Amino acid sequence: IEESTLPMLRSITLYEKNGETKDRYDLRVSTITEYVRICKTYEKVCVLELKGYFGKDNLKRLVEAIKAEDYLESIIFIAFDWKNLTDLKAVYPEATMQFLCREITLENLAEVVKNGFNLDINYKGVTQEIIDYMHENNLVVNVWTVDDKDEAERLAAMGVDQITTNICEGIN
Repeated sequence: IEESTLPMLRSITLYEKNGETKDRYDLRVSTITEYVRICKTYEKVCVLELKGYFGKDNLKRLVEAIKAEDYLESIIFIAFDWKNLTDLKAVYPEATMQFLCREITLENLAEVVKNGFNLDINYKGVTQEIIDYMHENNLVVNVWTVDDKDEAERLAAMGVDQITTNICEGIN
């Protein structure tokens, strides 16, 4: 993706999970403005993953583009790259941010809490100890990617706050 232009990406038709396109239009990669407008229209929270390192200047431009749509408070920024989150915090301190990880040590978890970041962890790496520690510090735990209903229910019972899934029509 990093080596592609927007016109190249928009020329690709995206398909539904069942392999079909929507009857009323082809699905295409959206711009950030289009994505925010869609979320705003349907009053949804935008989850925006910062892939790769952005740098402060690009983050400023991103924040300004979202601010122009008057929807900045409805964005959750997520990133594996720690520097993206710390740079974003410098640019937009009020941002809701989640540190993405597959697993985490208690030492690294303390850094997450110290910076006021929420946690977005692979569901296989989350423990009750992690959930309790985050909640003791008034922070959110999201788990990814859970496509099994029983697993989702088990995680909900543990107290995770959010569950990322690929199944929009209900977890099966």
